[in-house]
Amino acid sequence: MKKKTLIVLLIIPFIIGLLSFISVILLNITVASDITDIIWNYKDNEGFKIRENPYELKATPVINENLILATGNDLIWYSRDNEDKVVDIKQDEETKKYYLYALKEGSCEIVCSNEKGSKSKSFKATIYDNGAIIINYKEYKLSGEQIENIRSYGEYNLSYNELKLDNYNKTKASIKLDIEVVGDNINSNKVVVDNISSKDISFDNINNELIINKDEDITGGVSTITFRGDDITSNYITSDFKINIIKDGVNVYNYNDLMMATNFSSSGEIVVLQTSLGSFRDIYNGVESSLGEEFDHQKVTKFIPDFTSYKNKDNNISLFGNYNKELDKFNFNNELIKLKTTYNDKFLLDNNSNNEVKVGINLKKDLYGNGFLINGNALCFPNNGSIDTNVKKLYPSSELDYFLGPLAFVTIGDPNNNEAVIVKAFGEDNALLSIKGDNITINDLRIKSIDDNSNKRNFAYIGSTIDIRGKNVTIKNSIISNGKNLIRAFDSDNLNIDNSILSNSAEFNLLVGSNKISNYDSKKEIITNFNNTQYKNSFNDFYDKNTNNLNEGSSANLILEKYLGASEALGSGSIDLSCSKEELYKALEVIQDGLDNLNGIINEDGSINYANNININNTYFSDSGIFSIAFETMFNGPYLYRGLSSTISNVLTSLLSSPLPNKIGGTSFPSKITLTGNTEFYDYKRKEDIDISCLIEERLSSLVGSIVSSASNLTIDDFFPMKPILIDKCKSLNYMINGEILDSSGNTIKKGEFINTKVAYYGGGNNLSTLINESNNLDSFSKDIEVNLLKDSEPYLNSNTIIQLLSKCVLFAAGFNSFKFVTNNEFNKDKIKLDEVPSKEYLKRNLYN
Repeated sequence: MKKKTLIVLLIIPFIIGLLSFISVILLNITVASDITDIIWNYKDNEGFKIRENPYELKATPVINENLILATGNDLIWYSRDNEDKVVDIKQDEETKKYYLYALKEGSCEIVCSNEKGSKSKSFKATIYDNGAIIINYKEYKLSGEQIENIRSYGEYNLSYNELKLDNYNKTKASIKLDIEVVGDNINSNKVVVDNISSKDISFDNINNELIINKDEDITGGVSTITFRGDDITSNYITSDFKINIIKDGVNVYNYNDLMMATNFSSSGEIVVLQTSLGSFRDIYNGVESSLGEEFDHQKVTKFIPDFTSYKNKDNNISLFGNYNKELDKFNFNNELIKLKTTYNDKFLLDNNSNNEVKVGINLKKDLYGNGFLINGNALCFPNNGSIDTNVKKLYPSSELDYFLGPLAFVTIGDPNNNEAVIVKAFGEDNALLSIKGDNITINDLRIKSIDDNSNKRNFAYIGSTIDIRGKNVTIKNSIISNGKNLIRAFDSDNLNIDNSILSNSAEFNLLVGSNKISNYDSKKEIITNFNNTQYKNSFNDFYDKNTNNLNEGSSANLILEKYLGASEALGSGSIDLSCSKEELYKALEVIQDGLDNLNGIINEDGSINYANNININNTYFSDSGIFSIAFETMFNGPYLYRGLSSTISNVLTSLLSSPLPNKIGGTSFPSKITLTGNTEFYDYKRKEDIDISCLIEERLSSLVGSIVSSASNLTIDDFFPMKPILIDKCKSLNYMINGEILDSSGNTIKKGEFINTKVAYYGGGNNLSTLINESNNLDSFSKDIEVNLLKDSEPYLNSNTIIQLLSKCVLFAAGFNSFKFVTNNEFNKDKIKLDEVPSKEYLKRNLYN
C-alpha cells in the first residue's frame, strides 16, 4: 500500500479522536435570535400625575437584520412591585398600543419586554396627585436592565494621564442628581435634606450633588436620603433616595477606567461599572460588510459604523476598546494580559511552544455591574477574518485579529508551525474576563464575548467569556452569554453561581475541570489473562513499545495492535495474540486501568477528594452548543503515553516527522456540582443538532472516499458513534420529544425529535466527577446515561474493515473509559415549550420574593 494512503488511513482517526469533544467541534446549525435592545426616551424615574386619560407607552425593539428573528419578540408592557395597584397597564385591541393608567399615589416599576422575556428594560414610575419629587441621575443614567433595585457607587473615581501600570490616583467620588419638584402650584425645584441614614455621604443642595465624605471613616452599604421641598408650596412633599456605597470601590465610566482598575493595576481595584461598554453594533447605526461566502442562509459580516449616527443618544454606553479611526484599528495588543496556562502544558514545553493565553480583563477584586453590559466583540470576534469556503467556517486574521484560538494540549505535526499542524487538541482558551484571585464576587453584570450571531461555527475562536482561576468566587444576579464556553472553572473550589442566566455557547455554558493531575503510577503491577493464563508484568515493561520476544498479554502494544487490526485490514499478516473478544476487551480495560491513577483521588474509606466543589443556585441554562454543563477529564489513552500503538507512532515519526507525546496524560482530579433552588435547563436540541460537525467531517468524504469507494458519504458518526448510541438510548428510555420551533413569521426553523442536553461527563480518562441535584426541578432529570464506546459501538460501525480500523483508533487518544450524559426524562413531555428561554423576570423574582 502506498505511503500516502497509509498516512490518510492512520491520521484521520486521530484527528477525530483528539477533537471529538473539544475545541473546534462546533454545531453546524443556524438558530433564531431575539431582539438585541429596546430603545425608549424614559428617564430612570418618571412622574405620572393621576388623571382620567391614560399615558401611551412607547418603545422600539432593535433587530439585527442579518439574523433570523425568533418567535416571541413582540414588545409587551407590564408593571412590577405594583401590589397597591397604583397603575394599570392595558393594550388597545385595535391599535395594539399599550397605555398606562395612573390610579393612585405611590410607585412601581414599569417593564417593557419581548414576549418571551429574554430582553427587557424597566423604569420607576412615581404616581402623584398634588405633587412629588422626581429624582434621577444627572449623568450616567441607569442601564434599565439591572437586577438589583439599588444602584452601587464606588467610593472613588480614578484620575490618570495614560494607560500605564499603577499610574493613577483615586479621588473621592460625587454624584450629580437631577431633581424635579412637580405638581400643582409648585413654585420651586429646590429641596432640602430631612435625613441621611449614614455618615458616608452628604448633600450639596446648591449643586444638587451627593458627596462621599472625605473626613469620615466610610463603612459602605446602603444609605437613604430623605428629601423635602424647601418652598412653602412644596415642603409637604418628601421622597426617599437610596444608594449603595462600595467602600474602596472605584467607579468605571469608560474602557480606560476599566483597564486602569484591572490590567494596569498590580493589586487590582474593586470595579463599580457606571456605564455599558459595548460594540459598534451596540452604539452606532451602520452597514454590514460581508466576510465571505454566505452559508446556511446566513451572512457573516463585519459591522461598519456610522460614527455620526447613534442608535440611541440617551443610552449610557461607550465603546469597549480604544479605536483609532484614522488607522481603523483597536489597540488591544497593548492592553490585554498574557497569562501562563494552568492547564497541562507538558507537550508545549517539550516542544518549546507558547504556553500563554490572552485575557481581555484581568479582574483581581470584586465587580459591581449595576446591570450594565460588557461586550468584547471587538477583541474576541474574528472581525478581520474570512470564511474558508470548503469548511464554511470563519477563521481569524493572524495579523489583525487578537483571539486566534486556544493553546494546544497535543498536536499531530510541528506545534510551532501552523501550516504543519494536521490536528491540534486544545487545552486552555483565551478569555474575555479572567478572575485571578480568591474571594471575588461579580454582581449584577451582563457580559458577552461577541455580538449576537446565529451560526455556532462563528464562535470557534472567540474564547471563554469568563475563566475562573481563583477560589471562593461568587457570580450572582448576572447574565453571561455568547462565548465558546461561558464559564470555565478549573480548580475553582467553592465557586458559587447564584441567580444568574448562562445562555448561548458554542460548546458548554459551564465547563468544569481540574488542572490537578494524578500522574502515571510506574510502580503498578499489570496483570492480564488470556486462555486461562495469567501474565504479570511491571508497568514499564508492559507499556514499552518494543514488543520483541514478549509473550502474549505481556505488552500493551501487542494488545493494542491486535485490537487495531491494522495488519489484517491492510492485508499484510496478523498479530499473533490468541484470545476471545471478551478477553481482548478486558485486556484493553487493563491497559486503561494501568494508565489511570486514583492515588490521592479516592481515599481508603472510598470517599473522593474533589478539586472543585461548585454550588449552583436559582440559575438557568439555555442554548448551549453541545451540553449545558460539562465535567471535563483529561484524555488518557495509550497514544498520549508514548505514542502507542507502534503502527501509529511509526507512521507519525517516519513519514510526518511529527513529535510524539511523551507521558502527557494522567488522571484528572474530579469536580462536584450541587444544584439547588430553581435551577433549570432550557437546552432542547434536535437529535441532528447534537452532531459534532466540524472541519474534519467536511473533509472525511473526500479524503477517505478516494481510497475506499464505499466511503463517499461518511460522517463522524461512522468513526465515533457517540451521538447515535446516545440517541438510541434516549429513544429506548422514551426521552425524545417530538415538536417544532418557529420563527417570528410562523415559518418552521426546526422540526423533529428533541432532547434537553443538560450535563455531560467526558470520558476516555477516568471521570469521577459528581452531580448532586437538590434543585426544585429534580423530577425532570434523567438518570445517568452511560456510553461505553469500546463495548457499545460495534453495532454502529461501518461494514468496511478499513473504516472499522479507523474507528478503533479514536479511543487510542481519548482512552477506554465511559462517557455519561444527563438529559430530560420521560415525564411531562407534553408540557414542554421547546423555544422557551429563561426570563430576567425569574432573577428579579428569586432575589426579591
